[in-house]
Amino acid sequence: MTKLLNKAFETMSALPEARQDEVAQMLIDLAQQEQSDLTLSEDQKAEVRRRLSSPADYASDAEAEAFFRRTVG
Repeated sequence: MTKLLNKAFETMSALPEARQDEVAQMLIDLAQQEQSDLTLSEDQKAEVRRRLSSPADYASDAEAEAFFRRTVG
């Protein structure tokens, strides 16, 4: 175990037991994500890059307000 991880455990040991359990669960979840076999295919990665390169147009605040005025009354 690294020195930093040991320090983290020492710091966590001062927390209330319920909080220790929450932090421990976060560490377990993070470790499991690192070990996951789930990955994006090359096509999925390309699709993510495509969508990030040209974000969708969203209504302005004024347009959204006008829409809700018309539909909600």
